[in-house]
Amino acid sequence: MKFLLNSTTFYPAVGGLENVAMDIAMEFVEAGHEVKVVTLIPERAAIKDFAFEIIRQPSFFKYLKLIQWAEVALHFNVTTKGILPHFFLNTPLIISHQSPIKQTGKKKTKVWIANKVPILNIGCSRYVAEQYANSITIHNSYNHLMFRNLMPAQDRKGELVYLGRLVSIKGVDTLLEALKELKVEGLMPKLTVIGEGEDRVKLEAMNQAFGLQSQVKFVGKKLGEELVAALNQHQIMVVPSKWNEAFGIVALEGIACGLAVVASRGGGLIDAVGPCGITFPNGDSKALAEAIKQVWNQPKKISEFQENAPAHLKRHERDVIAKRYLEVIENALHP
Repeated sequence: MKFLLNSTTFYPAVGGLENVAMDIAMEFVEAGHEVKVVTLIPERAAIKDFAFEIIRQPSFFKYLKLIQWAEVALHFNVTTKGILPHFFLNTPLIISHQSPIKQTGKKKTKVWIANKVPILNIGCSRYVAEQYANSITIHNSYNHLMFRNLMPAQDRKGELVYLGRLVSIKGVDTLLEALKELKVEGLMPKLTVIGEGEDRVKLEAMNQAFGLQSQVKFVGKKLGEELVAALNQHQIMVVPSKWNEAFGIVALEGIACGLAVVASRGGGLIDAVGPCGITFPNGDSKALAEAIKQVWNQPKKISEFQENAPAHLKRHERDVIAKRYLEVIENALHP
């Protein structure tokens, strides 16, 4: 089958959406399909060679020809310009929604388009899928070849770890407030903060104001095997997002590295965590403190979550997710 994948951002840009689109493209080719990817990300030096063609910033007429070439167009998120030609062409359109859309103003128009034009909407979580008509849920995959459990629980010296951008919506301030409340009770779990962002200076100042310097370390960005090694030194991953995450691949990465997860339950994170951790209401530092207490220094509880991990992770491996995509696409084309 000929697939045209449309992802506004793609390699060499780095991020969750880019990874999802890349995984699907690679697995579709591996399954014997012909794939072309359209993106707005321009060509850069030292671009890798892939088993599929990447068309960067095509003209409108070239884009029309690509749609006509394809047997199926798969879009990652809604872009008005990208979907406009499908009002006039017969190529079946499927949209994989990787972020929620609040139904206000221009975004309300995008929801209307998503409900009218594609033959199927795919949400990366139940939370996202519920926002659209004619939709199903297919979770995102994670890199199971990189993120893996390398260290027994009893050998891990680290306790809590946060991994992500240091921006307001990610809730690191909520996590620091929870640690402050635990300290009042005489409980002082140690936290490693992995990541960079515009709020780092503010968060470090908050950390100092709360008197948590001996507990909390900001270690900056880590990538690849260095990141995997750092995660494997810890016991619990905390994902304290204030906003409703669409899914939360970071939770899967933590679980794969042998961590129990404590995460905010709004949005799609609850799907990513599954039976491998506990959740709390977004932005509630007191509830987060209580959730940490349920897992911190509780090896039996952590062990229970780890026992649930293999089956949960297997459902999120790249080839499994791609196979599910192909199954639902086939069913949508031939109901």
